[in-house]
Amino acid sequence: KDIDEAISFLQDFSGQTHKVVTSIALYNGKLHDLTTRTAITQITFAELSKDEIDWYISTGEWHGAAGGYRIQGYGSYFIKSIQGTNSAVVGLPLFELYDMLKEQGYSLIDG
Repeated sequence: KDIDEAISFLQDFSGQTHKVVTSIALYNGKLHDLTTRTAITQITFAELSKDEIDWYISTGEWHGAAGGYRIQGYGSYFIKSIQGTNSAVVGLPLFELYDMLKEQGYSLIDG
């Protein structure tokens, strides 16, 4: 929403683990089948100093980012560990999508 909220998120995440939950739905019109998947990713942040938070805020990368950080950018500097699917945190759980497509008979590797 704004700079204060981004700072608050980063302070809350500092030294903590939080969950990012991302769901995807795929409708196959030929089969009249709806498939869904949910990816839960646990992200552990390192302890962040005030200077680190101030620096990150100054990059502007937090703008429009859920949780006030972007894991695919400078925000990755502060990630101590990830358990789950990195792409789900970015926005599209690629493993889950590929699994759903394979389940419905599609192949991304066929030429």
